[in-house]
Amino acid sequence: MASSLKTPLKLIIDSDPGIDDYHAITMALSYPNVQLLGITIVTGNTSLVNGVRNIHYLLHALSRKDVPVFRGADRALDGNQKYAPHVHGEDGFGNATKDKRIDLDLLCDEPAPVALVRLARENRGELVIAAIGPLTNIFLAHRLDPEFSRNLKCLYIMGGDCTVPRFNTLSIGIEFNFACDALAASRVLEEFQTTIRIVTFELTCMAAIPFATIDNEILPLARDSNNSKARLFAEVTQYLIDFLKTPKTNRELSSDFNSCDTVCMACVLDESVIEEKRQVYACVEPYGKFAAGHMISDWHDHFKLSALKPCRALCEESRDGCESEMKRFGYPWPLKFRCDEFPTNEPCVSAPTKNHNSELLLSRGIEDLDVSCSDQYRTISNDFNYKFDHKPNCGMPCNHSLFVTTQVDYIRQYVGVLSILCLLSTLFTIMTYSIDLSRYRYPERPILFLSICYFALACAYVGGFVNYYYGSSIVCNPENFSLLRDTRFLVQGTHNRLCVLTFLLIYYFGMASMIWWVILTLTWFLAAGLKWGHEAIESQSAYFHLASWGIPACLSVILISKRSIEGDYLTGVCYTGLTEPNVQLGFIIVPICTLLFVGLCFLLGGFISVFKIRTVMKHEGTKTDKLERFMVRIGAFSVVYIVPQLILIICLFYEQYNYFYWLQTWKHEKYFCSNATHCQLNENRKFRPRYELFMIKYTCMLAIGIISSGWVLNGKTMASWRIFFSRQRRSSGSELL
Repeated sequence: MASSLKTPLKLIIDSDPGIDDYHAITMALSYPNVQLLGITIVTGNTSLVNGVRNIHYLLHALSRKDVPVFRGADRALDGNQKYAPHVHGEDGFGNATKDKRIDLDLLCDEPAPVALVRLARENRGELVIAAIGPLTNIFLAHRLDPEFSRNLKCLYIMGGDCTVPRFNTLSIGIEFNFACDALAASRVLEEFQTTIRIVTFELTCMAAIPFATIDNEILPLARDSNNSKARLFAEVTQYLIDFLKTPKTNRELSSDFNSCDTVCMACVLDESVIEEKRQVYACVEPYGKFAAGHMISDWHDHFKLSALKPCRALCEESRDGCESEMKRFGYPWPLKFRCDEFPTNEPCVSAPTKNHNSELLLSRGIEDLDVSCSDQYRTISNDFNYKFDHKPNCGMPCNHSLFVTTQVDYIRQYVGVLSILCLLSTLFTIMTYSIDLSRYRYPERPILFLSICYFALACAYVGGFVNYYYGSSIVCNPENFSLLRDTRFLVQGTHNRLCVLTFLLIYYFGMASMIWWVILTLTWFLAAGLKWGHEAIESQSAYFHLASWGIPACLSVILISKRSIEGDYLTGVCYTGLTEPNVQLGFIIVPICTLLFVGLCFLLGGFISVFKIRTVMKHEGTKTDKLERFMVRIGAFSVVYIVPQLILIICLFYEQYNYFYWLQTWKHEKYFCSNATHCQLNENRKFRPRYELFMIKYTCMLAIGIISSGWVLNGKTMASWRIFFSRQRRSSGSELL
């Protein structure tokens, strides 16, 4: 056969290494432009132990140590083991390996079904599997990952029996591979959602090689001492040749040398050898003492049901409800819907019964079918009421978020460094205020509380950064939350106390910091515009505290009652509005924009008043140096605060606008929907978030805390610290005396 492949064929062979498996695998290893990703072993022609030994013997003989081998199932799903030593010898390789010492250096620790799932995911839409043994491994991979079959390009199966139209005869019996594990074969044919091509036993008999060709042309090549492949062929195959030459009672299909798996592999490697293929319905009997493993092929479309007509009662009920309305608009009842022409006794579609419970169950079933997620994204049913993309009992996996792992690692480390800087800066500001509280009075004192808020916020981010190296338990649930018990989902709701704590530290104190900034601009306006003194402003401090701590508390309580708390895998902490754009808009963007606008109004009013005072003082000849320095400090701090907030708002609107498109792309690529049609992309356009913009967002969220120490970095601060340390030294000296 000449290669007809333009691109490399990515192939996995699932084999029960017997003699014909040896022929098929040797063909695949010798064929050009084939990328053999692995060989998975299953019990069938021989035991699993013998199969592993045989495949290593073959790969070593052909010097193909680049092919990994995976150990699979050692028995069928029902626990039975069927071998064929009378056909393939005691070892499965014509007794060629029975007494040999074989190095199993190519055997991987990964089980065959797990390897199949992994390789299918890594080569989605490109992988072809040649199943030339019982389908136990294939079925187990399907159970591990419901998306396994969709990830395949094609599944070739050597198995099954059928009526061959060319021979005009019924099947002579039950094919061995399907008989070994009838239940697995039945499930694979019924449940797989990919192209399945079955090479039946009868078809392989049609491609048999005459014994004369074997005896006169192939076996003599083994006499050449330099032809190692021919000697290997004779060593392994002679047992099967002797078996096939033994007189048998049933020789209806072939009396020549038949290598079943070789025919299947030829179809896999070069489809041009296929002269005819037909798409028919086929199923396998999974149970029974005599019929288990028998495949039924509907060559003549007997299983297609003709459409049933509506019953006369259904027509009359429809006419009673619709005819009057149609006449009201000038339309007569259609002649082709004359109810007397519809059947009453023969099979027909009747009107549904008016049963409320049945209708409720039906509506729920349809809803679940349309909107549910696939099993790998489904959570266990519990009281936590998880949902994702409005789909109940679904979650976002921690390790399959909108970002790739390298981006997550980079952002986590970046946010960790920023949070540590914010923590140190705000701590310095708080300590500076604490050693000389009388020096910082209103209107400057709100900076102290603003620093306290950012200190709490930084503590949360530092905690998430540290927890990242201890399993991310703050934002990720254990695997027992997953329906398949193999996935960690991002936390939702309030059942994780650490998650709720980090949410409160970030959201509550983040909103409080915004209000304290508004209060800073308000006190600046009262002092500069309305000429309020320190004492007058401080007399209103109770209201300031009520607003700055009370409003965030109310918002936080609402979010907790709504259970709108989610894990943020990028930072390792919990927040709100990450997967709910409406919550983000109502509880983050709108409050930030409102508070920023109010603060800008107060700030602008204060600056106008100060400029008027400065003009009057200059006109009177009074020095304005101190006032100008104060104006510069207030102006600089305001600009440094406002600019990050404006950039943060832009980033949040960027998320608002693009989140739906990111989610659609993610759902399509990760096979989120149980019904793939619900995860189709519009015009096949893919959108992915820019992680750089998320880094800018987190920078803006922590920048105010980092620069807060700039307000207190001056000569007076240095003097206050010198006085503080000198007091400490004098105090220590007095105690020593």
